[in-house]
Amino acid sequence: MANPVSFAKDIVPTLGQYREFMLWRLDLSSYDDVTANAWRIYAVMIGEDPLAAPMPPAGFATLPPGFITTFQSWISQGFPR
Repeated sequence: MANPVSFAKDIVPTLGQYREFMLWRLDLSSYDDVTANAWRIYAVMIGEDPLAAPMPPAGFATLPPGFITTFQSWISQGFPR
């Protein structure tokens, strides 16, 4: 089994930095918001949502190496808190 991933330890530290930018749509530091939109967030991160702005937004540093894999693992593991 893959290493356990948690929202608090592995997801919020990265997505939380974009919170203010995305509050008009969802709170990226909220477990409920991110869980409800996880597949859409993932699609944006991998460039498969042509209607969405890129992730990360312009002006922000790129996502840390391996974060997309970590996010996908978090989804696959059932969204552990």
